[in-house]
Amino acid sequence: MRRDMKIALLTGGTGGVKLLLGLCKVLDPHNLKIIVNTGDNFTWNGLYIAPDVDTVVYALAGMLDLSKMWGVCGDTFHFLVQAEILGLESTWFRIGDKDLAMHVLRTHLMKRGYTLSQVTRYVCERLRVLAEVIPMTDAHVETHVLTEIGDLHIQEFLVKYSRSLTPLGITIKGVEEAEATREAINAIKSSDAVVLGPSSPPVSILPILLTRPIGDLLRRLDRPKIAISPLIGSRPVSGVTDRLLRALGYRGDVTGVAELYSKYGVTHMVVHKDEREDNIELIRGLGMEVIKENIVMESLDQAARLAERVLKLALSGS
Repeated sequence: MRRDMKIALLTGGTGGVKLLLGLCKVLDPHNLKIIVNTGDNFTWNGLYIAPDVDTVVYALAGMLDLSKMWGVCGDTFHFLVQAEILGLESTWFRIGDKDLAMHVLRTHLMKRGYTLSQVTRYVCERLRVLAEVIPMTDAHVETHVLTEIGDLHIQEFLVKYSRSLTPLGITIKGVEEAEATREAINAIKSSDAVVLGPSSPPVSILPILLTRPIGDLLRRLDRPKIAISPLIGSRPVSGVTDRLLRALGYRGDVTGVAELYSKYGVTHMVVHKDEREDNIELIRGLGMEVIKENIVMESLDQAARLAERVLKLALSGS
């Protein structure tokens, strides 16, 4: 296995971060560039929050609470408790005491004129993160979900309402005007392979693909582009990806993921080892190679085995 392969990983939340931790076990982190969804970003009580960026940074710094796959391990919530006593609004978004420092720092620096990319790079240096963490854009983009009670920010849909509402449509506001960071473009161009992590395609990966010129760049890129399914058939490994796919007009199963990704030139699709043969044939009909593997990552060892398989695909191209 070549630990010097250059991999560009597109990721958002839980599944992609688990794969990221696996990649760090089998790849030199210096050769790993992570392009992170920023469609989850929003302002919380005056603080600028970048949930997926922070989850990736905490994971690489060894600080992530792996039991929740968000926040800082061992964090306390004294600030939030006191804030609720004092009547602070929007306490549905659970920010811990150590985590709070990240948001205060980011907001402070961005108000002084630093970009999200510059702040992220600075924080990674302070936390001695070896891999490069790259926000997809420095423009502000917000993913919204239309529900039976109205239009909600993705974090409201996922956290405030605990995914209990029916997604009827998805809008990624501001993405038409957003441009990818120079670092994101260079990461893709210089990579030996591009990997689309098993984060939710409609709300964690699609915002990256729609950020100019990433989608067009991937279509033209003549090297392995490997996507890992976040679903086993129509059952999400975590979350509500099936319902979100249907909200975009795709089938709520692994073939819906493949149809979405086929528009961006994905060459390989990793599906669960027990995936139905009719689904596999449909994916092959979209022009992708299909690889059966255990995509459930309940331990770091399982994540590393999946990551190793992905790197072998990147090396062989088949």
